[in-house]
Amino acid sequence: MKKNGFTLIELLIVTVVIVTLMGIVFRLAGVGGDSRKKSKTLARLQRIENAISGYYAAYGSYPPVPLQGRSRDIRMKVDDNGVQGGNAGSYNLSSPNSDTVKQVEAACRAQPVAVLFPFFMNDDVDGDRASSAEKLVTAIRNERNFKFNPLTSPGGLSRDESDWRKVNLFQFGLLSFLLPRYLFMLQGDPSFYDARNGQWSVNNQLPCRVDTGRPYESWEDMQEKYYKSGAANAKEMALIENLPSQAVCARWMPNFEGIVTGGLDFYGVDTSDGDWLYLDGSLYDGIPGYKKWMHQASPRGYDNSGSLYLLNGMTVADGWGNEFYYYSEVPYQSYRLWSAGPNYRTFPPWLDLSKFNQKEQETIANWTKDDISHLAN
Repeated sequence: MKKNGFTLIELLIVTVVIVTLMGIVFRLAGVGGDSRKKSKTLARLQRIENAISGYYAAYGSYPPVPLQGRSRDIRMKVDDNGVQGGNAGSYNLSSPNSDTVKQVEAACRAQPVAVLFPFFMNDDVDGDRASSAEKLVTAIRNERNFKFNPLTSPGGLSRDESDWRKVNLFQFGLLSFLLPRYLFMLQGDPSFYDARNGQWSVNNQLPCRVDTGRPYESWEDMQEKYYKSGAANAKEMALIENLPSQAVCARWMPNFEGIVTGGLDFYGVDTSDGDWLYLDGSLYDGIPGYKKWMHQASPRGYDNSGSLYLLNGMTVADGWGNEFYYYSEVPYQSYRLWSAGPNYRTFPPWLDLSKFNQKEQETIANWTKDDISHLAN
């Protein structure tokens, strides 16, 4: 009796056809995924642009984001946390290594999008965190002539109290201008806002009360009224929320709905990004690397009671999970906002490409070919 079946050749043909079809499907899925990420990036880019335009309409300039102690120089040496060091070094764009990549990234982050701020109040945290926080505050208060260094990131610091003197307590990135900064940046211990510590007081002037027109007595006075008053003092809280510098943000706040990593509720808008609540499950530590720009100082994890919970941050990520970039110069009548795209590589837009040799230009072109940007002037 004759049996019917597939020959070896037929089986090979079928296998080849199946593998080919699977390859096509995977490629199409990849294209579809990139398309969705690009669409997400473009949508977020437009929403940030809307907010920036609102800021311009209110103040007559684009957000004057300070350099935060950083340089736009791609030659600056960079440590393991992505923080620029003292003396300028060199770069190798003809055959870039990891050091060159970090140097270029750090220069591009000279005007960061992310905002960085202390986020604990001793009365509002649980016992474990309060204990660690109080130890830090005590050490700070006991340090004679102490000033916070605005040049250094907290990433990688040890538990040694002396190391914490290097912490950059505030980063006045783009979001510190587009979000109501007093409503989240005043959550730290009052000693962080003391005039002796410089960094906050240099960048912020005490506002005047809406009801009397007289300045608040101190930042601690504002904190008492906003964070420690409770429902019984809702009027005082409302006065702070209605300060012109804060309330103006409500005009463009809907643009930030659901897109801010580490976001909070502002004027009835939930800005928290459901996709990126905390990258790496941690807190922001300064200049970011790929998917490492929300990193806690302690390596022992986000919810470990032994960690020093000091800083929090908010930023906006593109479709590939990388932070957007911002660039504007005095008198802040133009700006550039852009995404590094799927290759996570970009290059400073302020540098004259004609100054680089052919091999370097090829590297730059390869890094920036997928950038998604917007120019305003």
